[in-house]
Amino acid sequence: MNNALSFGVVATLLAVAAPVPAPLPSEPIGVFAILDKVVMKPNAEQPNEVELHGAFAVAEGSRGDYYRAPRRGVLRFAAGKKPEEAVAQWRELGKHAGSGVCVALSTRWEQHVPQNPLRVAAAGEPAGPPVPYGPGMGVMVVQNVHYGAVRELELLPRCLETALAAPGRTEWPYQKVEFACENCVAKDKDLFYVFEVETSDGERFASGLVPAGESKTSWTTGLALQAGEKVAWSVHVVGKGVERAPFDSRSCFVPVAADGR
Repeated sequence: MNNALSFGVVATLLAVAAPVPAPLPSEPIGVFAILDKVVMKPNAEQPNEVELHGAFAVAEGSRGDYYRAPRRGVLRFAAGKKPEEAVAQWRELGKHAGSGVCVALSTRWEQHVPQNPLRVAAAGEPAGPPVPYGPGMGVMVVQNVHYGAVRELELLPRCLETALAAPGRTEWPYQKVEFACENCVAKDKDLFYVFEVETSDGERFASGLVPAGESKTSWTTGLALQAGEKVAWSVHVVGKGVERAPFDSRSCFVPVAADGR
């Protein structure tokens, strides 16, 4: 079922009318998500598990209105007690994958399994046991909501791949490295991006405030790198209307030269 979560609809779920809405005593939504893709397993015809790839704000606890800071990765669910309803919703979620819209799914009390908490795994991380999927109130498209967990999803950039060169024979050890991200969805005019970089030997660098580019934002710095060294970096936004800003992160390794030198 595809419902629209908007002004005047399901008012007890999200109070969108107030300029600065007060926290709800118990927000039922289990996950807010912007999906990249939906992978059903073992196949799309008769699935009993699903992998949701994208950005997620996951509810913490069985009551309350707290959500963990959004992060990109994978959520894994099993069909649970209502497999037919679960699979129908997975197919509905697949229709929204790649669209950039925010969807709400599950409920916090259905997915609250203290011994196996729902967590966002990194894309290449080994799969843990999936959490039983709770159909809740169906898949809901979130509209006209720009605060709380939905607002934080809008503020999440996406790290782009970084190309590192193999260090050559030179007396000058530095190489210029460009770090870039897709801009976040939020349309605030005063947003700036902050890049942070750490190398294997503990060197740390920060960009300061980088003005947003048209669709992506980049920052270049000089790094002294050795072959095989790991470089980890992250990016987040700051601005007048930003309270808790989630960050996206990525890592890469310095390649070894083809001749091994």
